[in-house]
Amino acid sequence: MLSILVLLACAGSIDSEKPDTASVDSDTAADTSLDTAEVGSDTAIDSGDSADDTGDSVDSEDSGCETQTWYADHDGDGYGDATISTSACDQPIGYVVNDGDCDDWQPEQNPGAGEVCNGADDNCDGEVPAEEIDADADGYSGCTAAVDCDDTNPAVSPGVEEVCNGIDDDCDHNVDGDAVDKTVWFLDSDGDGYGAGLVMIVSCVQPYGATSEDGDCDDTNLAVNPAGVESCNGLDDDCNGVLDDDADSSTLGANPYYRDQDVDYAGDVLDTSPQWVCSTSSEIAYSDSKGLMTWISENNLDCVDIDSMIGPSVLEVPYNGTDENCDGSDEH
Repeated sequence: MLSILVLLACAGSIDSEKPDTASVDSDTAADTSLDTAEVGSDTAIDSGDSADDTGDSVDSEDSGCETQTWYADHDGDGYGDATISTSACDQPIGYVVNDGDCDDWQPEQNPGAGEVCNGADDNCDGEVPAEEIDADADGYSGCTAAVDCDDTNPAVSPGVEEVCNGIDDDCDHNVDGDAVDKTVWFLDSDGDGYGAGLVMIVSCVQPYGATSEDGDCDDTNLAVNPAGVESCNGLDDDCNGVLDDDADSSTLGANPYYRDQDVDYAGDVLDTSPQWVCSTSSEIAYSDSKGLMTWISENNLDCVDIDSMIGPSVLEVPYNGTDENCDGSDEH
């Protein structure tokens, strides 16, 4: 009995001295954790150093921002040039986040603009509206205040003068209506190519029964007009204001008359260039081309035209040394 108690006592002493397994395991875990943390910290430091060596990504991560692309905006309209860009966290001066500006030097042209009539792609959709296109480069299109009615012809637009050509040159929807080169036409009642000037028509096209020539002094007589030939008929055939004038050897009804200085009804025998006159009188007063009045006779038989006592109608005085009757003899 005593021996059993001694053994139990010894066993209890041995158990109390046995190491605590849980405690050992805890210490081991702590040591391992510390060692692992130290290794991880060193690894992190090394990794950070490596990141520092590569540059910007550390700054972005350290600052907490993400870089984005910015576009140069030269005209300050809020839209940038897609061909000029940079990456940064913060907006650089002169750069914007929107791209798509088709002309970054024109602030009125960008994706947010509205189309205006200027022949340009204002809203940057890649197209110029058809009505804005000035195909003939005359300054007018289909959207201008004054619309070009023919954009294939630079001579046709609202800014040009209308002329007689059968085209609406000034785009007022009135062909030749206000043409500056219209002709004045005159009613030609007798159809001789001359009008009397009493009825005038202004038109690009010759009206029926009208002519561009006026000056007809008798628009009821086909033979009387400015181109008429004067004849001895008591009419002003050539419309010069004088009846039966300008006669010559071919004038119908005209007779030759000769200078008669002594007015004895006999013209000068030396006058070989007669005046043709529409008259049958034996002696008439005549006004020449210079307005000088002279007497002319239907014959040129006066052998001495400065002496009225000598002439074909004077009685001959025989044998006085003078041929009074101009018969070539002094006898009778």
